[in-house]
Amino acid sequence: MLATIPPVLLSMLTMALGIGLPMSSREVDKVIVIIAVAILFLAMVTFKNVRGWNLVLFLTFSLFIGMLIGAIFESVGTVEIWVGVLLSTLVLTAASITGDVVQGRFGKSRILFWIVSWVYVFGWIVLIVAKIEGELVKFWGFVGLLTYFGLSSIWFANYSTPQEPGWDIPAAMELYSYTTCLWIAVVVLVRG
Repeated sequence: MLATIPPVLLSMLTMALGIGLPMSSREVDKVIVIIAVAILFLAMVTFKNVRGWNLVLFLTFSLFIGMLIGAIFESVGTVEIWVGVLLSTLVLTAASITGDVVQGRFGKSRILFWIVSWVYVFGWIVLIVAKIEGELVKFWGFVGLLTYFGLSSIWFANYSTPQEPGWDIPAAMELYSYTTCLWIAVVVLVRG
């Protein structure tokens, strides 16, 4: 697991940098960032096992994810960002402990959680496009917290240390996606 921590921390710092970058309020710029995120995601998944490129693509993807989050949560303050980081780190720590306790017993439920996570992501798209706010958004944030806690717990329960020395970038990419989604869920719950 230690092989995933440095690249995840680097990607979270890169994402924080992306959140802080100024972004114009023009819709076309947001669309360009969304397209860049999609292209980078495809490239990152395609080249996840190519040493060197996988880290570069991973960090670039994290930067653009940060820019996208910054565009979506335009009014997120510095305190909310760091409270989100702290609380999502605590949830991730609890997930690692839970994963350690269950040790591979719930591997098949990973598919269920994965499907639920995609329903959750598409639900956010609906909430954003329909401009729905209030209690439903908070509830959806709580659903995300439970979903990504479950996925993270299962990830930790099934993680095996790679044979090769160095950073495990493919595993770090997966853990980063769960961590980012946990962070978003926590910020939504904190902000209301």
